Amino acid sequence: MRIYSYNIPISTPLLTITNRQGLIFQSETGYGEAAPLPGWSKESVDDLIVSIHNRASYPSSDFGLRCAELPFPSSFPRIPLCALVTSLSDAETALHNGFKTLKIKIKNHSVREALDFIARVQLPRIRLRIDINRRWSFKKAQLFFNQLNPTGIEYIEEPTHDLHKLHKLSNLPLALDETLREPENNWIHLPNLHALILKPTLLGRRLDYLIQLGQKQGKKLIFSSSFESAIALLHIAHLHARFSLQTAIGLDTHRFFHGNFFPMPIKNGMLCDHPLPPLDRTWLSDYAP
Repeated sequence: MRIYSYNIPISTPLLTITNRQGLIFQSETGYGEAAPLPGWSKESVDDLIVSIHNRASYPSSDFGLRCAELPFPSSFPRIPLCALVTSLSDAETALHNGFKTLKIKIKNHSVREALDFIARVQLPRIRLRIDINRRWSFKKAQLFFNQLNPTGIEYIEEPTHDLHKLHKLSNLPLALDETLREPENNWIHLPNLHALILKPTLLGRRLDYLIQLGQKQGKKLIFSSSFESAIALLHIAHLHARFSLQTAIGLDTHRFFHGNFFPMPIKNGMLCDHPLPPLDRTWLSDYAP
């Protein structure tokens, strides 16, 4: 196993970092990526190399090593993508580019701002995923739910920390993300729970359990990135395709990178089934702890 590091410039209003860092594992069969997400992962990049030598387990390295053991894909799968938007201009650009599903981040919005934003993009045949990242109080979330037009809403993701109160909000479908990384599982029977947001870099070995649980309970599985490079995005795309999911996948984070190992072939809101180009090894450096 050969280990590289990478450091790629990135700019996005969703993160405070200006460079995305991670490790790339190269085996005899392919590549895997371990890229802890600052502010979300418990481990750092420097923790990972130690974990490899002492057999400690971290979610991001578990995912990266697992991918490295697989034959590296030779092409992209054809799957629908979800556009990640934080502003009306983002949404307009995504719609112009043919996206049919939008994930709208409103955690820093007031209730009125959020409602106005959503109303502007509630168009025929457009699905909306509303993500609040647990940033709202139950009272604020309740006010929002009471006024929200449900047209086109696929689900509301993590509206509040008060998980046990979610059933009191409304009958709109809910999705969970941050909650899935916590040990308790009583959330699976939450009324109106519609979807599980699965981020392999943040879940590691827990991913398989959640896939099985979600399938058993009839929940929609939504695979999503954690701002990894194109190598991890390719693996996540094939993971989605393996389960033949009829849902849009959250890989739009690639557009915030100023350089990558290869471009993502996207047309009309779809990842296209093009052959994989050679890796741009400009971004690979031998790992030096």
